[in-house]
Amino acid sequence: VFGARGFQDPKGFGLSLYEGAHVTCFETDIAPDRDHIFDTMAEDASRTIQISGTQVFNYEMTLEQDTWTYWVAWPKPQFLIIATNKDYLTQLLDRMNSEDRLDTILPSLPENEYIDLESPIWAVRHYSKTNVEKDSTSPFAKERGGEDMVDSGAIGFVINLPKSQGLEVQAIYLSKEAGWINQIKEWLPGDLFETQPKFEQSEKDGVHVLEASFEPIKDPGDYQIISHFLLWQIGLGVHL
Repeated sequence: VFGARGFQDPKGFGLSLYEGAHVTCFETDIAPDRDHIFDTMAEDASRTIQISGTQVFNYEMTLEQDTWTYWVAWPKPQFLIIATNKDYLTQLLDRMNSEDRLDTILPSLPENEYIDLESPIWAVRHYSKTNVEKDSTSPFAKERGGEDMVDSGAIGFVINLPKSQGLEVQAIYLSKEAGWINQIKEWLPGDLFETQPKFEQSEKDGVHVLEASFEPIKDPGDYQIISHFLLWQIGLGVHL
């Protein structure tokens, strides 16, 4: 499971920086090996601290022109967390140790009804106007390509990967601006890739929705471009 916020362009080439965490859930209990793993992790860590009663290992790594900070925690036998931000990890651990749950957050988002929870991999990004000046993946950012590429009514973006080989990839964009939805339909097909998406447009309670379905991708070039395009929309832009 992956969650992130505060996306930011790198200083040079590479992946967008972010405040977030990867959570890995192991099927088997690896507690018998934890002491050995902890000893090894401690040897390589810059420092070791306690957050919410959990031992956390801190590491730093320079990629291109940016320094990434990693915070690694093992709060429960089956759960391993690798976070890029100390405050984000603290909030995550506090929630794990409390009765507060996030079950009510997702249903409250307009994007929720378009998420296919049965999909093997799905992603949702709820757009925020914070940090826009540092994040060119945001639809609110002029850095995307000037005023013409700014969608002041942007709400969110959803990706549903197919349940089996041969099915379509779904990408859903939500906005308060119908004009921008139409602009995407005109801009998207031939400009990026040969695999032509199928569009379905709808409106509900003032929210304009554009659903794009990509047929099974056979061309390696199309696959790479579409992958980068979808990752960019959820904040994980690769800057070249």
